[in-house]
Amino acid sequence: MEDAGLMAVANPSALFLSARDSPISVSSAVTVVVEGTRPLVMEVQALCSPVPQGSGAPPIRAPTGVKKERLWLILAVLGKHTSIRPYGVDVHINVTGGLSVTEPAADLAIAAAIASSYYERPLDRHTALIAEVGLGGELRGVTQLERRVAEAIKLGFKRVIIPAKSDLKMKGKLAVGAQLIECQTVKEAFEAALGPASDSVRARRRSSSSSGGGGGGSGVRRTPQQQYAEEFEEGELM
Repeated sequence: MEDAGLMAVANPSALFLSARDSPISVSSAVTVVVEGTRPLVMEVQALCSPVPQGSGAPPIRAPTGVKKERLWLILAVLGKHTSIRPYGVDVHINVTGGLSVTEPAADLAIAAAIASSYYERPLDRHTALIAEVGLGGELRGVTQLERRVAEAIKLGFKRVIIPAKSDLKMKGKLAVGAQLIECQTVKEAFEAALGPASDSVRARRRSSSSSGGGGGGSGVRRTPQQQYAEEFEEGELM
């Protein structure tokens, strides 16, 4: 809306991604949904914080722009098929721009944003995630996948994580530098999106353990969130 009246938005996806320069502490993931006949890139943010010990209160589930039943389902899958322990953290979800996500194609992005905050590992900002998450932790196909992938690549995303065995005719027509990553399960997608721990991270942890900085002798009690983040860094996510 301008002084002259309503004006057409040539690229609404770019509009909703214009403020992605968020702090590193904010975990966000990008997906592509289809509104009517038009693919639209959306950003999903997540924040996991430990439930205060001894409070006796159930963990908070606060979705904005996502149906609470869908969030419950995704958290149940993560609790069953990954090392994430959702009962130990409050989970806040926000779809930026005041939008609402109603289709399952956004499942993987929601799950990855939660994992990013839980493990305290940032997602690559040039990666988009498009898949439905099944109850068995498997990634399921979505409709109009080619249009979704094309929209993500058009906006400069270099990596797109999609379900395995997706029969895309456009694979040979991808932009230079773009990559399709096919994953069978949510755990595989987490490895592709968050990446393995570097040797320097493991070296720092070994040094900390040998000096007593992170071991049981230090008297410092680790939260479940920190414990599982360390397991992920050691490749023990599965």
